Amino acid sequence: MALDLRGLEHKPISLAKKEIRLLEIYTAHDVLEPISSRLATYKITPELEYIGLCALLRDEENPGTEKIWVNGSKVTIPRTVGQALRHVRGLFLSQKAAQATAGGGPAWLQNFVRGFRYLLPDEASRAGRDAPLRVWLDCICIDPRNAAETENRRAHVALAYESAKMTIGWLGMKDPTSDLAISTVRELEQRFPPHFGDPQDKIDHPENYSPIMRFLTPFGPTWEADSKVNGSRERGPVFIAVRNFVNRPFFTRQWILEELTLSSFPAFLLGDEIISWRQLLVWNRVEGKSCSSLNHAMRMFVLLRTIKSADPCLITSVEFEKAGCEGFSKETFEAIKALPKMDFGVIFTLLDAFERRRSHAGPRVPWG
Repeated sequence: MALDLRGLEHKPISLAKKEIRLLEIYTAHDVLEPISSRLATYKITPELEYIGLCALLRDEENPGTEKIWVNGSKVTIPRTVGQALRHVRGLFLSQKAAQATAGGGPAWLQNFVRGFRYLLPDEASRAGRDAPLRVWLDCICIDPRNAAETENRRAHVALAYESAKMTIGWLGMKDPTSDLAISTVRELEQRFPPHFGDPQDKIDHPENYSPIMRFLTPFGPTWEADSKVNGSRERGPVFIAVRNFVNRPFFTRQWILEELTLSSFPAFLLGDEIISWRQLLVWNRVEGKSCSSLNHAMRMFVLLRTIKSADPCLITSVEFEKAGCEGFSKETFEAIKALPKMDFGVIFTLLDAFERRRSHAGPRVPWG
């Protein structure tokens, strides 16, 4: 049995009174150390600080179970959930996080913990160093033997995620291509126009919108070089890395992503690295906008074939200009054409959540 909570007692909670259970996870020396924790009941208040955790219970590529300690009893959970708990613990209750708080460590982690410093232990005091990390995840914090709780699971999830300071979607362990994929996604975020989508930005910078999307031009040479490494684009290391990333099992479960969007601040964790909501949203927004650009470019190819009977790869950027798409370079087209695509359901879920947030918070809504 992948999940066995028979040794765990769930004290009654009231959804009407906004009560939830939280798993209080204690510090450890390294990420491999088994989870030691207790399950406690809390009432939702503005002062309550905890993290939501979203992880797959079943992953065909990563089967198996592991044991954790809860309230002094051993509990069996799926290996994916155990890995998620241990890596979240490592992210928040580790020397690495303390160094980032002090200004050391990678820039991405400094930026991340700067906004969530209050969730990190106070290293100056013993009590702070020993303070647990509060985490909510449905498979442990909802009592599977309580019919009322399981029937109202969606309401419990919504309450927990909306009240959490942040909610992390666990993408799984890294593979040999993960670091390259993460760096590619982060580079795209850095090049993404800061006010993309604002009505005034469309007027001020039309070159950043379909069918031109000039900000993608720097990716053209990168993808071209990648396609030559192993003889074809689909065998290039960058293409393979990004394809492996967007095809992660977590991204194939649209319902779990829909639940994650309920959070006030959703993010993703791949191994020991955070991928922000903004970074994934940027990727999906580019894919959504690139569809019309790609269609436009394909129409241009038809025109170009009537001008010059040749392999499309031999068509020059100058000829792109002559085909009637001023500013749309061949490199931009190659970059768009080469983007590995996420599932359309995932794209819709993330973009729909962004539009909902924007409608409530205005055009300058933060993405995280």
